Amino acid sequence: MFPCLKKAVDGRCTLHLKTSTSVFFSKSRWNLDQDSRGTTPVAEHNLGCVADTRCTPSVPNNPYACTLYTTGQRLCGWLDWSAHDLLRSPAYGNITLPREYSGVPATSHGNMPHVELGSMTTLPGTWLLGFEDLNGGGDRDFANVVFLLQSRPVTGLVRSHVISDIPPSMDSHCAISRVRIQKAEGGLSTCQTYPPATSQFSYAIATDCRTCTEEFCVRNPSPTWRPMSFVGGRPEAILDLSPFSGTQLCWKATVNTSDPTCRPEIFYLDVGYELGFVP
Repeated sequence: MFPCLKKAVDGRCTLHLKTSTSVFFSKSRWNLDQDSRGTTPVAEHNLGCVADTRCTPSVPNNPYACTLYTTGQRLCGWLDWSAHDLLRSPAYGNITLPREYSGVPATSHGNMPHVELGSMTTLPGTWLLGFEDLNGGGDRDFANVVFLLQSRPVTGLVRSHVISDIPPSMDSHCAISRVRIQKAEGGLSTCQTYPPATSQFSYAIATDCRTCTEEFCVRNPSPTWRPMSFVGGRPEAILDLSPFSGTQLCWKATVNTSDPTCRPEIFYLDVGYELGFVP
């Protein structure tokens, strides 16, 4: 089937382009070739099943198809054994594909889709992007070229301004001896994390957030951060700073998650401190 340059109102092609070169897009509406079969969906695969040329998609109840974990439906595999071996190697992240559904939906405009995007519930932020390289869909394996896409863990960082109202002239006479933080946060319960416990909030404080003379202060880009430990998941923690010195107090909060769709929030953070004299 050649690419179509002009269509009739009923979708029939009235002008074909005879060329040895074809261009395909991830957006199916831009493709010039038409779906020669018109099946719905265009293709269906079992992600965790090894592809076998003897498996016939139209007759999936055969020894070469595999059962989906969720529905019990039997579907042919998508990738061959060599691709599964690569994914299971350390270089590709030791990925074992689950027996989950992946498919290519049919289009409403009749153009042939050439991309299959597979995602896994066990691996949020990981996708397989496979291409079909022939006009009209070819053999519809969507495995002529396959890319592994992975998002990097999302890290959110916020740092406060200096919150201690202590004149620079007092630096040599006083030091912050204790800090108390009370917090309220949420949103991680809706995150899909793999491996577990990779989504978390962490907090730290520093007492050298500005470098001061007796007349003025400048922001310290690399203060000495001391982590706050919230024992047993409690919302409040106290840190003893008596062994240290410093009066220029600030805090930072970091949110780490491996789920790119995750939207954790810090609702509020209440910080208090005690000031003591330096002997």
